[in-house]
Amino acid sequence: PEEKIDKAIASISKYKTAGDGGVALKTLAAYIRNVLKDDPKFLSIPTDGRAFKERVAPLIGGIALLKAIGFSKSSDSAFLVLDSDSKAQNLSLIQNTLTKLTQAHAAYLAAGGAN
Repeated sequence: PEEKIDKAIASISKYKTAGDGGVALKTLAAYIRNVLKDDPKFLSIPTDGRAFKERVAPLIGGIALLKAIGFSKSSDSAFLVLDSDSKAQNLSLIQNTLTKLTQAHAAYLAAGGAN
C-alpha cells in the first residue's frame, strides 16, 4: 500500500493546470483528517458529491490513494467506504498518508502550483 500511495501522490502532484493537483491533495488530506476523527459519518465518501466529483475523481491517483488506505466501493457504487475494521488495521498507514499528503501539498505550493 505504501508504494501505491506514493505513486498516487506523485501522479496527483503532476497536475499543474489551474492548481488541480494542489486542490486534490488538499481535499484528500481533509478526507483522511476526517477519517481519523471518531465519527462514523466520515468513513464514507459520496462519489456523487461535488468535492469528490470535481476535485478527486477526475485526477489519476485520487481514487487509488483512497483504496490503498482501505476504502472500497459500496455495493451500489454510490460511496467509497472505509469499514471500522479496515480503519483499525490501517491506522498507522492512514496517519502516514496524511503526513505525506500534507508534505506533498506544501511541496506543490513551493514549486509554484496554485492551491
